[in-house]
Amino acid sequence: MSRTFTSHSELYDYLKGLLNAEFDIDPDTVKPESTLVEDLDLDSIDAVNLLIELKNETGKKVDVGSFKDIETFQDLSQTLFAALGS
Repeated sequence: MSRTFTSHSELYDYLKGLLNAEFDIDPDTVKPESTLVEDLDLDSIDAVNLLIELKNETGKKVDVGSFKDIETFQDLSQTLFAALGS
């Protein structure tokens, strides 16, 4: 599959759904300011799993190093949107 996200909000909504499907996180609790570690209880293995799912969905590889400065869900969605070249 080779999906393209045409807007940041499209990727944002997709990520919320992915968090729900993969980690059983209620999408209604995911806010832009939600921290990945404290609020969403994600760890580095979860981050790698997210990247794998995105690669499967888009056919594009995202560098794990791009995650080093990500703290919030907003950071995540913006970084991934830029990295995917959407």
